[in-house]
Amino acid sequence: MAGEIIKSIDISAIDTGPVGLTFDGKNLWFAGNANDKIYMIDRNGKLLKTIDISGIDVSPEGFTFDNKYLWFMGFANDKLFKLDLDGNILKAIDISGITASFYGITSIGNYLWIVSDTTRYIYMLDKNGNLIKSIDISAVDPVPLGMSYDGLHLWIFGYTNESVYMLDLNGTLINTINISALAKGPRGVSHDGKYLWITDTGLNQIHMIEI
Repeated sequence: MAGEIIKSIDISAIDTGPVGLTFDGKNLWFAGNANDKIYMIDRNGKLLKTIDISGIDVSPEGFTFDNKYLWFMGFANDKLFKLDLDGNILKAIDISGITASFYGITSIGNYLWIVSDTTRYIYMLDKNGNLIKSIDISAVDPVPLGMSYDGLHLWIFGYTNESVYMLDLNGTLINTINISALAKGPRGVSHDGKYLWITDTGLNQIHMIEI
């Protein structure tokens, strides 16, 4: 049934502030706000790699994988950072001129899509930070946070209504899954090709959810 939790992974021993989340085709990566680190875990929660990003940004949020590199949003510096899988910085893009508050990010082809909780817009950027398109999603949820792409649709977590929304690439709402009874502080969201994975900052867990 849509919205049903299939599995929950307790990651409290790794980090107590899980936020951004992405899937690399095999494993999960998440950003930890408590320790300012990025973690790679398998789908059973086994820790495989830790990358310290405290020297880059002390408030990591959105997180995505573009089939080769990691990208994360640094909330403290209003920048997008491109990293290799060992944590080396390859590029830093200042996006403060687009929005000063953003949480979700996903990679689609040669572009990055980010979502702002204050402007309530999705922004499509090239990988140099140039703005290509803006989409108003204020009618969907007033506080959009995590975002992912399943190969066809966008998935966005909305804080206000505690729901995950499926949108087309023009921002049209297609489906809504309420998860208020499942998670206590959802933030990041990622699609693995079949299921949604959501970080839960309230329970320090990552949930695998049926869609």
